[in-house]
Formats: sequence, C-alpha cells, structure tokens
Amino acid sequence: MMMEEKKIPCDRAEWIRYYSKKRIYQQWMQLHLLSKIEAENILETGPYMGFITSLLMNMDYDVTTNDVFDQQFNHPAVPHIKKDIRELRKNDLEKFDCVIACEIFEHIEWDYVDDVIKNFKSGGVKHIIVSVPYEGLQFFFQLHWTPWSFDKHTAIRKTHLMRRFKKHADPYGHKWEIGFKGYSVKAFARKFEAAGYKIAAREFSYGCKSLFFLASLK
Repeated sequence: MMMEEKKIPCDRAEWIRYYSKKRIYQQWMQLHLLSKIEAENILETGPYMGFITSLLMNMDYDVTTNDVFDQQFNHPAVPHIKKDIRELRKNDLEKFDCVIACEIFEHIEWDYVDDVIKNFKSGGVKHIIVSVPYEGLQFFFQLHWTPWSFDKHTAIRKTHLMRRFKKHADPYGHKWEIGFKGYSVKAFARKFEAAGYKIAAREFSYGCKSLFFLASLK
C-alpha cells in the first residue's frame, strides 16, 4: 500500500509579504539575465517558496532547487538538493548549464565565496546569475500621478566606504554587503574573474537595490 505524500502547508500571508511589489522587479531581473544566454538545465539556489521556480518551469526549463533546508513548497514538483551551497561539488553540478544564486552569497563568509565559485567552475557550470544587496552611494526617485491618484517612492543611500559591516547575530543572516569597507563591486567581480568567469552583464535593481551579475565562462 502506497503511503500518501505529506503536503507542505502554504502560508499565503507569507507569500504576499515576501513577494512584495518592490521584489517583483528583482524576480524579473533573474529571468531577464537568463534570456541573454543559452541554457536548459538550471540549478536555483535558495528558492524559498518557489516563485521563480514556477516561472522557470512555465518557461520550460529543466529546474533543480538547492537549499540547506527542505523544499518549502508543493508545486511545481522539482528535484531538490538539500545541501549547503559551500558543499556542492562536481557530481552535484555537472549537469547544469546555469546556476541562479540570488541573495545567497551574502549569507556566507566573504572568503568562502571564492571557493563556491571555483566549485561551480570545476563542475562545468557555464553561467552564473547572482545578486547581492547593494548599499553603496545611490539615489532613486519614482513618481506616478493621475487625476485620481498620486504615488511616489524615494530612496537614498549614503556611502559606507569607510564603515565596517556589522555582522548579523543570526547565523543565517548577512555576513557582508557591497558598499561597505572591503566589499566593493570590483572586489566582488574579481572573485568571478579569478575563477575563470567573465562578467557578461552588470545591472542594478531599483527599489530593492541589489547588484546583479551575469558571469560566463571565459
């Protein structure tokens, strides 16, 4: 007799909270960068509640997810590698054309990032789409007006170049962020270049303020 598969409860309120208006552009950015390359087999790290996973599946990509936690959604049903990103090795990676690692690297120590990227290279991963929080000098202003409504959004970030990043007490919290002392855009890009990748595209999201890289093998 087959046992009924346990269903993961869906927290609809958390869905709406996390996939907020300001994050939607960030989700689109991942697909936008993916459209610039030829890839079919995708490893998505840190899928959380599966929003991007669903979009990738609907776009007919072959998707596998990866996280240190169990998969946290029921649909779509995709293979899942429960493993710390630092522990992924050649046998885990060799089938994938592209790894999507958005808002992931800042959760691991800065010096470990180099090893993770080198492991991607040794596994034959051709492309990496990555995003990390950007807290450098920036200004954003958006205004929308109609005869019936008015909406604006303003964001200003001052330079943190001389400030040291204070690590979060949460072991899964941020260990660093771009814009603070020692964590520059160029320094982050050099980690990919040292591993044998070239930065094919660099873009910033607005509202959510993240730095995106598309890195491809040289």
